[in-house]
Amino acid sequence: MNEKKNEYWNHFVIKRNYHPKSFTDKRLETVKKIIWDDKDFWNDVFFRHNGISVSPQEMKDNDFLAYEHCICNMVGMVHETLIKIGAIK
Repeated sequence: MNEKKNEYWNHFVIKRNYHPKSFTDKRLETVKKIIWDDKDFWNDVFFRHNGISVSPQEMKDNDFLAYEHCICNMVGMVHETLIKIGAIK
């Protein structure tokens, strides 16, 4: 499961295509530890949106609405966690 988490994390977060510049490397590393343990979040990405059986690129190519939803979930989760830990306002 960690391999899949890395695949999606790298695609949606590390590539920096979908989030604001306030998501610095240091901040992302801090929230990654918190988000990694959020079973509800990953269940949504992997099981509700079938991410467990496809790569992010395959999701983008075959189910763009699910892909966009995952972008929003990933960025929203990072943003919400950064606010909770006081890293951003």
